[in-house]
Amino acid sequence: MDFARVDGLLMAREALEPGSHGTKWFEYYSKPVEVAASDGTLSETRTRLRNEPRPKQSEVGWVTARVRYRLPTGEYKEMSRSADTKGKAERALDRALAARPTATTSATIQPSWTVERLAHYWLAHRRATGLARAEGPLQPSSLRQMEVTIRTTILGERKTLAGGEWRVVKRAGGIPDLKLTECTRGALESWLSGLEAKGLSTKQARTVLSQMFDLAVKDGAIQGNPMTAVASPKRRAKSTQRLSVDRARTLRTLITPEATRKSHKGRMQNKDLAEVVDFVLGTGCRIGEALAVRWCDLHLDADVPYVVVCGTLIESRDGLPMYRSLRRKNDSRDVDSIEVAGLTRTSPTSHCSFRTS
Repeated sequence: MDFARVDGLLMAREALEPGSHGTKWFEYYSKPVEVAASDGTLSETRTRLRNEPRPKQSEVGWVTARVRYRLPTGEYKEMSRSADTKGKAERALDRALAARPTATTSATIQPSWTVERLAHYWLAHRRATGLARAEGPLQPSSLRQMEVTIRTTILGERKTLAGGEWRVVKRAGGIPDLKLTECTRGALESWLSGLEAKGLSTKQARTVLSQMFDLAVKDGAIQGNPMTAVASPKRRAKSTQRLSVDRARTLRTLITPEATRKSHKGRMQNKDLAEVVDFVLGTGCRIGEALAVRWCDLHLDADVPYVVVCGTLIESRDGLPMYRSLRRKNDSRDVDSIEVAGLTRTSPTSHCSFRTS
């Protein structure tokens, strides 16, 4: 039995479920005050303020957010994060709770869990175990894509950047409060159809939801995965369009530095676009692979000039910059050599051109 002291009395406290956490509480501290030591040195100290009544904002200089949580083994722990405001401290604590390691071998998922709680649990499971159907770690770009899908589509969150931090401004259109026992085929199909009627893609959301419910089935929280019975969306067959030689020649004339010189809208001429398009036409690389090619990957002095494609550029999420990944899209090979026809650039600063026939 777990106990808590309330007004000087020991009261029985409801036990937390393994893997869950309790209610957060906050400790307020004053702004730092300089204190002189006996040797004349100065040091800063803070005084803890009373929580009730809540101190004035002008008096608060530091806030610590705390929470108790229970490990899957049954052991209780306490976690805390501090910041100069209550909101920052609470958000830092939420991030730490979401990132804490979670044991996935024990049946901790409960039928009373909401979709939001299962989503956070599943993300922790993915970080710990890696890929779903193969060995190996989960790529950072894939993890971020899953997080964005859960946040924007499944939970319906909308964020805005304020003061250098992302803040949730509203939650609408998702199913965060739906319990696992309420996730029937009809409820999920109706919700997904509503999103598709608005022109939104649900492909990634369907994949994430299916894996989430698979984990709940393995833990015995539900009898079967409701996503297996949800009808697939109707998609139009896409025809492959190939660029003809005449269109390729027309494209090359439209992107020359002379054709893209400064326009009436104030845009400067693009001196690099022609080289990128010529490189893609000459090698067949994807645009991300072409932009990730380094000068050391080009071998122009070989009998047959070739380029080593060993990476791709990844567009990050939440405003983060693009980065170079060593793994190419949909390809188990990390390195591929491609012959280059007529590549004549001779130094990193000279121009590049291709022979055309």
